[in-house]
Amino acid sequence: MKALSILLLIWLLEVYAFGQASQMTSIAALRQESELASVYSHADVKRIMKTAHTAEDFRQLASYFDRQAGIYAAKQEAETKELYRLLALPYHARSYPAQVEGTRTRIERFKALSHEYSEQAAGYRAQSIAEGRSVATFAPPDN
Repeated sequence: MKALSILLLIWLLEVYAFGQASQMTSIAALRQESELASVYSHADVKRIMKTAHTAEDFRQLASYFDRQAGIYAAKQEAETKELYRLLALPYHARSYPAQVEGTRTRIERFKALSHEYSEQAAGYRAQSIAEGRSVATFAPPDN
């Protein structure tokens, strides 16, 4: 009986450790996405937005805003999971209403930011395509 309880305890520790590892992976993935998006500083993005003339400039901007939209979508998903966790709690602390309301507010804000960045990315992608066509249309003939 003692060996069985030890085996059960070991199994529970492994399951718990796996759950912790999977949560750490998602945090690591968020950090990696954040680092990817920070390739350009805020000042770099502002400068590129003001000086963008080529299709490549517009593609870079679209890529940046796509990454930003992805980051905020991931944050929204994490907050949604937190909301479900809060709603499933059997006991609610005094701060429970504030926690739920704050989580819902963050979900809405991250959703709006993700949508805004997606729209910006689509606009720059369209400009990139238009710029690519205009360069091809107005290219001087080879002599």
